[in-house]
Amino acid sequence: MDIPERPEWRRLPYGSLREPMIEKIISELEKGKTILEFGSGKGTKALIDLGYKVFSIEENKDYSDRYHNNYLHCPLVGDSYENRCYPIDEVLVFASNIDYDAILVDGPAQGSRRNLIELFSFLPTDNVVIFVDDIERSDDRHFFNAIREDREFQDFKSYGVIK
Repeated sequence: MDIPERPEWRRLPYGSLREPMIEKIISELEKGKTILEFGSGKGTKALIDLGYKVFSIEENKDYSDRYHNNYLHCPLVGDSYENRCYPIDEVLVFASNIDYDAILVDGPAQGSRRNLIELFSFLPTDNVVIFVDDIERSDDRHFFNAIREDREFQDFKSYGVIK
């Protein structure tokens, strides 16, 4: 008897979305739904292969346009890791043209996610599920805690979900 091979998304390398988070996305979001993604990588390909439409905001030109055609290549602004972030105006213009059902935060890779708090204060998030990866890191935890205020949430130690 042939043993079926594990799907590729279950074998993603370290630094990619972890299996439990992808399973949570699958359980919370129907296939065919649209995800606005901050940070792109092999997890992006996995989500597309699973049937999601993904729009990515990515600071690294080597990852822009790698897995689909819906990228905003968005180099970070700021002179140090602590204050480096996506340019708010560019992100808001890009996002305003997308009818997204979920937001996935897995970037920026070279800047503090703490700086996303201001951006998220302008970004429409009502009736949108927000998935935040890497909340075991202090800046990512701070971001997660700030944007989950007054909303239902689940904390899985390494990632969180805000409904």
